[in-house]
Amino acid sequence: MKFLEGIGEVILKEKVCFHMPGHASSRIFSELGYDTLLENIYKIDTTEINGTDDLHNPSGLIRDLQKRISKTYGVNESIISVNGSTAGIISSISAAIGPKDKIIVDRGCHQSVLNALIFTGAESIFIDAKIRDRGINYGVKTDDAIRLIEENKDARAIVLTSPTYYGIVLDIKKISEIAHKYDIIVIVDEAHGAHFNFSDIMPKSSVSLGADVVIQSFHKTLPVLNQCSVIHICSDRIDVIRLRDSLKIFETSSPSYMLMGSIEIGLDIAKKYGDERIKKNVRSIREVSKEAENIGFTTFIGDDGLRLFISAENFGFEGKAFEKILSEEYMINVEMSNYFGCLFLSTMANNEEDYEYLMLALANIRENLDALKRNYGDESSINSNSSELIERLIPHLKRDRKLSLREAFMEESELVNIEKSAGLICAKSITPYPPGVAMVMPGEVIQKEHVVLINDYLRRGFSVYGVSDGKVSVVSR
Repeated sequence: MKFLEGIGEVILKEKVCFHMPGHASSRIFSELGYDTLLENIYKIDTTEINGTDDLHNPSGLIRDLQKRISKTYGVNESIISVNGSTAGIISSISAAIGPKDKIIVDRGCHQSVLNALIFTGAESIFIDAKIRDRGINYGVKTDDAIRLIEENKDARAIVLTSPTYYGIVLDIKKISEIAHKYDIIVIVDEAHGAHFNFSDIMPKSSVSLGADVVIQSFHKTLPVLNQCSVIHICSDRIDVIRLRDSLKIFETSSPSYMLMGSIEIGLDIAKKYGDERIKKNVRSIREVSKEAENIGFTTFIGDDGLRLFISAENFGFEGKAFEKILSEEYMINVEMSNYFGCLFLSTMANNEEDYEYLMLALANIRENLDALKRNYGDESSINSNSSELIERLIPHLKRDRKLSLREAFMEESELVNIEKSAGLICAKSITPYPPGVAMVMPGEVIQKEHVVLINDYLRRGFSVYGVSDGKVSVVSR
């Protein structure tokens, strides 16, 4: 049982969890008295038999659960996806557009959006994302989105990401109003905003701001098991029958009843305890941020107040080293790290003890810099004032598209050494993960600056999808 023992060992070592899924290694379930339900959830691992209903043709228990979800979020209809928001996003886009249709896309989109574009063969128009100090993705500018809508009134849909991984919320209402003037379908990847509806101090969800389809990852910010997502239908602009047919392509035909059951548990917790816990966590995040700033760290808080970015660059640690220090020395695991720091994701499962321990850890790091530098120091530590490096971090660096996404993906390809890839056409996305935003998309020319950045990511220990044994896939031409 090496796998089970190995994963269990990692989880047992973890003292504080600031990452998804939103149940913090199931701690919240026992804390609130749901542990018996969870201990027995494996017993409902069944299939489509008499009485259990069918996710792809719901008429009983699953239909009832989806109706309760739609009522909670105030939408026309909610459809469960047990293949995460990835299946929800691809299916929603596939329902909205067809081959050669034009679609406007947030450049900072998740890789699943690109996969949908490859599948549909649609013509994509990308909106540049704003990347500011310390590599934080602020999403697209409202004016840029509106300008591209006005320039492409014949577009069938627009895809936006709100909130971003760093918790930045877009002006969905304003963008939707302009898009709907031209009957453009608004699809929002709100994977990180399923909790918005459970407290009045949260930003408004896109479901109430004019979006037509909103996809949420319940497992990210709600106490729900991994892979649980929901597609919210907010208007009649999208063809729901076609969307359901698309889901049958991209989602398993053997959906997990355990996952669907965890959605019901998570919603119950969110309704009963969400508002109180969210408000406490927002206050705690502010306190941690203030204390961290006072002792020399640099911080940033997202729009929902629950995403805290902390940089230890003032002490000579780049993001990956800071992440390792937190994990190996203090058993604190974070959502992700970038060049400059770490992103802490606070969920309903976090409590006051978590924040107190985090503040003690930060203070201890400050007091033990010499010892930590000997073990984790990096002479090539990032200088956040380098405008050149920040420019390199922008995902849309020097775009030069030669083929459409679909054309590049379907062309014959070959693997070449990263060092020899500059000037060649990318065949498969090159994507640092997390957050899963493509650095180079299929059909784009790989620039020499990309090569420098890819090598630097790998050297610092980051995962880069699309790179295997130092090689990338390029079009054979």
